Amino acid sequence: MLVGAVSVLWMNWSAVFGAAHEARARQHHWQSALRFEANVGQASAPVRFLARGQGYALFLTPVEAVFAFHHSGGALHLALAGANGQSCMEGGDELPGVANYFTGADPRQWRAGVRAHGKVTCRDVYPGIDLVYYGNQRELEHDFIVHPGADADVIAWEFRGAEDVAPDFGGGLLVRLPGGNVAWRPPIAYQEIAGVRREVACRYAMRDGGRVGFALGDYDCDQPLTIDPVLVYSTYLGGGDFDEANAIAVDRNGNTYIAGQTTSLDFPVSGPMGGSLSGGSDVFITKLNSNGTALVFSAYLGGGGDEAALGVALDANNNVYLTGYTDSENFPLTNELQSALGGDLGLSDAFVVKLAASGTALLYATYMGGPEEETGRAIAVDADGRACVAGSTLSEAEFPVKNPFQPAPGGFTDAFVAKFNPTLAGAASLVYASWLGGSEEDAANGIAVDSSGNAYVTGETSFLTDVPNFPTMNAFQSSYGGGASDGFIAGINAAGSALIFSTYVGGGSDELAAGIAVDGSNRVYVTGMTTSTDFPTMNAAQPVIGGGGFFFSSDAFVLKLGVGGSNLLYSTFLGGRFNDSGADISVDPDGLVAVTGETTSPDFPVTPGALQPLYQGGVSDAFLALFNTSAPGLDSLLHASYFGGPSEDSGTSVALDLNGNAYVAGRTSSTNLFPITSGVVQPSAGGETDAFVTKLSAPLPELRIASQPPGVLLSWPTLPAGYQLQVNSNLASANWIGVTNLPTASNGRYSVALPGVVGNNFYRLHRP
Repeated sequence: MLVGAVSVLWMNWSAVFGAAHEARARQHHWQSALRFEANVGQASAPVRFLARGQGYALFLTPVEAVFAFHHSGGALHLALAGANGQSCMEGGDELPGVANYFTGADPRQWRAGVRAHGKVTCRDVYPGIDLVYYGNQRELEHDFIVHPGADADVIAWEFRGAEDVAPDFGGGLLVRLPGGNVAWRPPIAYQEIAGVRREVACRYAMRDGGRVGFALGDYDCDQPLTIDPVLVYSTYLGGGDFDEANAIAVDRNGNTYIAGQTTSLDFPVSGPMGGSLSGGSDVFITKLNSNGTALVFSAYLGGGGDEAALGVALDANNNVYLTGYTDSENFPLTNELQSALGGDLGLSDAFVVKLAASGTALLYATYMGGPEEETGRAIAVDADGRACVAGSTLSEAEFPVKNPFQPAPGGFTDAFVAKFNPTLAGAASLVYASWLGGSEEDAANGIAVDSSGNAYVTGETSFLTDVPNFPTMNAFQSSYGGGASDGFIAGINAAGSALIFSTYVGGGSDELAAGIAVDGSNRVYVTGMTTSTDFPTMNAAQPVIGGGGFFFSSDAFVLKLGVGGSNLLYSTFLGGRFNDSGADISVDPDGLVAVTGETTSPDFPVTPGALQPLYQGGVSDAFLALFNTSAPGLDSLLHASYFGGPSEDSGTSVALDLNGNAYVAGRTSSTNLFPITSGVVQPSAGGETDAFVTKLSAPLPELRIASQPPGVLLSWPTLPAGYQLQVNSNLASANWIGVTNLPTASNGRYSVALPGVVGNNFYRLHRP
């Protein structure tokens, strides 16, 4: 049986209870699983199960869920119109612990040893349709499972106790209560047929009497249908000590590959290469299945010293490539380019590793470095299986360069870029290896490759004493912006013989460029952090820095360069009044851009319907933001959400699959309160700091395009069939008017000239 969710109901406690409870809500937004107790006398007779959440009690009957709010004294009844009042209700996923009720003077009313469950299933609430309740103390999730032959059109909610129910612009519902509002998330539906997930068009449908049902697109009525939440799965990954995921990749089947660093003796391992901790810290490499429920393989990798993986990539055959740093003299080597650690006195070398797709063998593993310190920070693989590595080096003449486009080191620390042949064989292993930098400190933090094997590198370059002289050419910003550091972006041809372009990116204060991606048209996307109020922006979702004027706090930035790197197509700040930084970026074939990082800002610009709309971090939260950079202004930001618990959480890496699903990896110190889904490989924290892995389904395909003058030509990625261009003069929900059906896609994109209407109008793509 498939398990999915119709929606996630989010109770906005700060709105319901007022500002006095906002801080408490932020601390406890993500609680452990709701404990559903069978009613054995704790509640009145119609109630079959009950649970207690943060600020409310929940009562379940076969036909409704009732929220009783402690502070307002009000109640919201979510009633299923026309449902089966005799539906069989079953508790599942029994939870540890019991509840005891010794109240009143009559011992006959006492109840002891009451067990609790993680979910409740209502069988046949409608003919052929089951309803499953589960969630945490702040959110209740509902799963409608529509079995073959059943009619999903019969599902209808009634919101008793609400003053009004209306759709919002994000595709969700806004339920107005006497004491505040409740936001109901948008639905997403899918079927899994022959192991392949197929999305089904789904939206809320307003019906007579204020009832709400679902409008579904075409689907196979002979197969089960699932309506899924935004959060597909989320899991801890770690042992009893420190664990951190630094990189993530995803294959065509939705399996994820996570690489990082562990100091845990009990890190979860699986497969013949699992091993044990060898030194102070080791690399870990883990493959999860597509729904996050099992380890396909998981292994330590390291020697007697310290190492960490900072980059991971896959080739067309799902062989796994890693890079990072090691100071171990006995790092495991095979078919190596460099057989001995080059670093002196405990200084590290970069390493490059190729692991068989099965996770059962090292195909090659090598040091790469001179007598000073090197770090491999990022890795990408071209169509021919050649690994491209970027990082930093302090070594000068001894660094192993070959066919360098910059034959001499520039200064104290340089970036390096190297390309390896698919099979290592001594000096012939290197296609090229080169320094990249000026006379100050430079480091490469990210690398991507295009279909022709050209490499694109981003990082940071400093200015302390000398005249800024990072090598530039065909630059959109040829001069150093200012401050202690600027970002840089460079393109290198496939042979490594020349720069295609090289540019600074920055304003008058400090920048660091962290992650880079390239799309099928060789346009380049970069994220990082800036403290510059004059950072260059274009078509920005957030044109003004949120934190630069507040004790020099930073914002994340997201930018897009045209082919050849000489023109800026899109650039925006992303952040609130405190510190925000982008760590990694990914782009899918349709131009969807995903960015992750960390934020300490309680006013980070989350979007309506955000998975987690409130800041939870005692130190920081991770964030995920999704962009359509072809849409100008505010409407380029499709989705932005916090992600975290009450301690320190950070997103370090992000990947998108071919369906636009986003996968985020990072680290969390939020034990028990981090947003974890049921059934995952590790539902509980292993130690004080764990890695985490999260999959989020593709965003709702509703794009509101910013106000445009008449006649402007718009272009956007290919979208599912059934969409219409609509116009609205004032954004009132009733005023959206269909203008024209979308034309046939050309070269994978739709383009349409906006009609010559008068006034300041708004446009959106919408499924009627």
